Amino acid sequence: MARQDIIRSDEWLLSGNDDLRRFAEATSDVYRAYVLRLCHLVQPHWPTIGKLSAAEQPLAVERLFNRTKANPAPKYARIFEARPEFAKLPSYLRRAGIRAAIGQVSSFLTRYDGWQSRETRRHNDDRPPRFGIPNVWPVFYTANGGAGAMAQFQGDACRLKLWNGKDWVWVSAVVVRRGRRHQGEAAGVPQSPTLRISEGRVVLTQPFEMPRYCRLGDREVVCSVDLGIHKRATAAIVGSDGSVRGRAFFARTQHDDRRDTAAQAIRTKARATMGGGAKRKAVRSSNTDPAVEAIMARAWKEVLHLAETEIEVSAERLGAILGKAKREAVAEAKRLRSGSAVSVRPDRAGRLLEGFCKGLYRRLHGLNLAIARETAQGIMAFAEKHGATIIVFERLKRFRPKVGGPKGGTMKQRFHAWLHRMLVKQVEASWTERGGKVVYVTPWGTSAWAYDGSGKVVRPVGEHDRAVFGSGKIYDADLNAAYNIGAKFWVAQLAKVAPLRAHLAMILGWDDASIPDQNGVAAQAPPQLPSAQRKKGGAEPGKSNPRTRRGPGTAPRTPATLSTLWQLAKGLQGETPTRGAQAA
Repeated sequence: MARQDIIRSDEWLLSGNDDLRRFAEATSDVYRAYVLRLCHLVQPHWPTIGKLSAAEQPLAVERLFNRTKANPAPKYARIFEARPEFAKLPSYLRRAGIRAAIGQVSSFLTRYDGWQSRETRRHNDDRPPRFGIPNVWPVFYTANGGAGAMAQFQGDACRLKLWNGKDWVWVSAVVVRRGRRHQGEAAGVPQSPTLRISEGRVVLTQPFEMPRYCRLGDREVVCSVDLGIHKRATAAIVGSDGSVRGRAFFARTQHDDRRDTAAQAIRTKARATMGGGAKRKAVRSSNTDPAVEAIMARAWKEVLHLAETEIEVSAERLGAILGKAKREAVAEAKRLRSGSAVSVRPDRAGRLLEGFCKGLYRRLHGLNLAIARETAQGIMAFAEKHGATIIVFERLKRFRPKVGGPKGGTMKQRFHAWLHRMLVKQVEASWTERGGKVVYVTPWGTSAWAYDGSGKVVRPVGEHDRAVFGSGKIYDADLNAAYNIGAKFWVAQLAKVAPLRAHLAMILGWDDASIPDQNGVAAQAPPQLPSAQRKKGGAEPGKSNPRTRRGPGTAPRTPATLSTLWQLAKGLQGETPTRGAQAA
């Protein structure tokens, strides 16, 4: 199978007169309405359209409604010719809408079939997927500047064909900001851009087809990376013989402090808005809350009314009125202190309105993105320095750590700010573009087992960034995990070589059914387990899991560590490898 080229996109900011944004929004609305109507057309005919190839599907859909000389009486022509914006739709935009509608219907039916067969349900009572309004943007085919093009460029000046409410007209604009993918010798081939409205600005998402390079380097080393909580990332250069040729720690405390300050400002404002924090503090100091003041004001108003209308009013009666009001005010203040009551303002009654702390959230996202980008650049520079062509991460997609402690505790906040997916995506996109490769390994045992084979580690209380080995050695926990991540990669690669599989089987305690073949696949897949058992750590169909139940009398399997490669090297030198990876 031929390797496909890489597609990367830049965002080009457009500037023009007042009609540019208004016409761009109108064009987007027309395009989405057109795609939705096409979806209603494609879905009833999907049993026939779905069997066609990707190249034949658009033509089949177009023959259902588009009137031409060869197709003078299509079945659904009047539905699309009734609206002038649909009847005058440019041909390239029509074909883009057809492909978008086919994708929307195919995705919905796939998800619906998965729901019916219960394969994609997390719970038995999950509701079926719904077909919503397509969230698509118009694609402006350039057609190399020829006839039918919807976008024409001449330097920084451009012309776009937009809908003005009555007709499709050309609107002039200027590109005031570009990316860098169109510059230099490594510039990509531009593709058809997409018109978008981003934060009130009109932009063109310009994709480029980038050439795929093959990075030359040392094939005997990899760069293994552990993404931690205490340190942003820890990287190590691990060789196939178990040697460690370099290590690095990545942490930007300056950005962390700025991010934590912005997050704390959001929490403070949310607590005050929802009736906690500053609100509770004010209630403790004095009865200045509007609800408490209203209770006492009503009581005094009643007392003054009695004094003016009645000649004799007993002190007991006045005391009873004021005493009842005081008890109600105290109860209201207690409710505010406990947080069970919400703010009394009508527009803040127990919920945060749309746009709450919008500026702080934007700054928070920008800081997180800056942290991920700078850390990714550091990891790739470290790999390039040592000639590594492969970067290895743990497979942590959809990983949600369960942390005990109070709601909103420090450790929960640390996990909430963990940027493992954003960081991995940045590295994978940039490293692949540079000709490298990103590989993922299972995270089981990488942090819990010592790299020297001395068994499981112990984390001291209050010092979770350190690991105490069975031999008494105290080591950095993240660096230990980085070593084991690299070892897991090499074990999976070496297991594909027939002469080495027997040695690895003895070291790691594999049985005959667990020994991988030359393709790295176990001879016998583990059995299908119930869903409840899979949630507790059981094996999925066709995947090896070290926690799978084994027969009686067999030793438990041990995860691959750096000592596994050391034991393998001894076996290749003629020495007898030690059973299990526990030998120091």
